[in-house]
Amino acid sequence: MVTVAVEQTQVSGARPAVAPDTGRVAELRRQARERMTAAALLVDSIHVSPATLRARVGEELPLFPGPVTWVARDTTGAAIPHFGPIFRIVDNTIASLRGGKITGLRAGSTYLLVSAGVFSDTLPPRVLRTTRIPLTIR
Repeated sequence: MVTVAVEQTQVSGARPAVAPDTGRVAELRRQARERMTAAALLVDSIHVSPATLRARVGEELPLFPGPVTWVARDTTGAAIPHFGPIFRIVDNTIASLRGGKITGLRAGSTYLLVSAGVFSDTLPPRVLRTTRIPLTIR
């Protein structure tokens, strides 16, 4: 019989891999969706800056953090906390939106849509407000 001794070492600051508590993760995601839905129901307007976006073919514009900022406001003009925008590109043959980045695919003009939407366990999904930002790819 052969006995093999295995020595484990741990690098300082490194943590052992731990499987996430999927029940806890699912609950946190549900709570976040509910906060975002509650915020979306209050949105009267979405203010986006800059008013237009320009990029070159092949160029990437990161949204987080990046050149685009947004604030959702209620009917009194107060900023709404927990607002989680939904981003879409109207013509995805001109630009794509993946991984939080807009990528220019070919020359042309389209729009970046920044929307407030409902994605809740208790309400049907729908978009409530949208701001269109012209997007030009050169």
